[in-house]
Amino acid sequence: VRVLAFDPAVKTLPADLGDKLRLADSPAAAAYGASALVVATEWPEFREVDLDSILAVMKRKLILDPNRFLAANLAGRSDVEYLAVGIPGRKEVSRV
Repeated sequence: VRVLAFDPAVKTLPADLGDKLRLADSPAAAAYGASALVVATEWPEFREVDLDSILAVMKRKLILDPNRFLAANLAGRSDVEYLAVGIPGRKEVSRV
């Protein structure tokens, strides 16, 4: 597995993480050729990112969004595999 991450607040990685992941300089660069995209934070700028341009560069259009941060942006899209957890009253993973 190769992990490429983007976080607007992180400019360098701790030395012990350098061999485990790399930093990208933009969301699109992090998504380029990706088999999956994990939304692990709720930065406001991620909600405003151009999802079509992100999806266009991904190898597989799979988004894992544990907090349902992008649920409204991806609602009704059949071209994306969207997996989320944290739905009140449900125990299984949902597909939107």
